[in-house]
Amino acid sequence: MIEIDYTALQQKYGGRYIARRDGDVIANAETYDELIDRLENEGAQWEELIIEYVEPVNIVCVY
Repeated sequence: MIEIDYTALQQKYGGRYIARRDGDVIANAETYDELIDRLENEGAQWEELIIEYVEPVNIVCVY
């Protein structure tokens, strides 16, 4: 399993949606729909992707 540095993700992509493959961010967008459109246009292989929203820096989320 690949360890992800969430603090680094927040600093670079906070407030955005990202798509990751093998731990690497391959696309990002402001909205989920924009990200999906971008991935479809690039011919992404969906079974290999993790799509997630990265909370902005200094935001605390309790799940």
